[in-house]
Amino acid sequence: MKKIFIFAFSFLLFNFLNSLGTLRVESIKELPATHTNLEIRDADGKWAPVLILKTELKGLGFQNVSRPTKHAAEYIEGDHHYKFYMNDNQRVVKITHSDYEPLEVRILADFGINVKAQRVYEMVLTNVPEKVFINVVIISQPADAEKIIDGENLGKGQTFKLFIGKHTLKVQKEGYKSKTKTITVSESSTLFEDIKLEEIDILAVQINSVPQEATIYIDNQEQGITDKGIFKYPGTYELKLTKTDYLDINEQITIAENKSNNFAFNLIKNSGIINFSIIPVDAILKLNDAIYNERQLELKPGKYNIEVSKTGYLPISEMIEISLGKTINKTYNITKN
Repeated sequence: MKKIFIFAFSFLLFNFLNSLGTLRVESIKELPATHTNLEIRDADGKWAPVLILKTELKGLGFQNVSRPTKHAAEYIEGDHHYKFYMNDNQRVVKITHSDYEPLEVRILADFGINVKAQRVYEMVLTNVPEKVFINVVIISQPADAEKIIDGENLGKGQTFKLFIGKHTLKVQKEGYKSKTKTITVSESSTLFEDIKLEEIDILAVQINSVPQEATIYIDNQEQGITDKGIFKYPGTYELKLTKTDYLDINEQITIAENKSNNFAFNLIKNSGIINFSIIPVDAILKLNDAIYNERQLELKPGKYNIEVSKTGYLPISEMIEISLGKTINKTYNITKN
């Protein structure tokens, strides 16, 4: 029973804290030396540093963390600020409010300010109130269109939990023109139903490549090989073309009405060329231990170990690197042993 009580209390405390607003320090600075305190002393008997905190939020509490808090903060109504006396070398001040999560201001660690006796410091504090969530119904035509609210896709349902205030709503479905609008959620405004999408026509698209027979992928879905005509709805798609021994093409294409949706690509061979001139001409040529009779080779980029040899001759070996699209000319003249 005790464990259940502790769990329930912890759960309520968690939800309470998560429903609180947020306090945020916008700025903090040390004022010029003309601003000093020679009236109030701190817990160590030194002239207390003063924190002037600018905010219109009333009901704040202040505490010098790990040091005595000798004087209560004073709210100056006309100036909309608090005056709080700290201690010499005070590093952390805790600010509290019943409607907001506690805020510990690490003056030295986060702002690089070393608090000194007599000096006056000015802080600007902003507050973000808690968000109140209510159920909202969004009815679209067609009903199974996706609802994207403030950039987050919430799916195809109709009922959503949103906080009170303004939101950007986008409704979309393939085959329809998407619609984006601003909605204002309040206790008296929870139903949004005037969202009707307009159907759009499917469009002819032609995808060509040189050389042909490259595999086409659109949004990671295979669509056949080039050259090919397909049909797609207007929109932006990720296109990929692949072909053995060639570099992949990765492009973003936009298919739209009232334009030619023809896309052509030149594939780049994933290779470099090396030409050999070898004396004697009947010497054996090896690349990475494989024998080649040809004296012009087209190879994938990378490093290769070349060996030229013949019985009765001193062999030659060398490491070379083939670069994409580059041509290398190599001459080897091996001598008799």
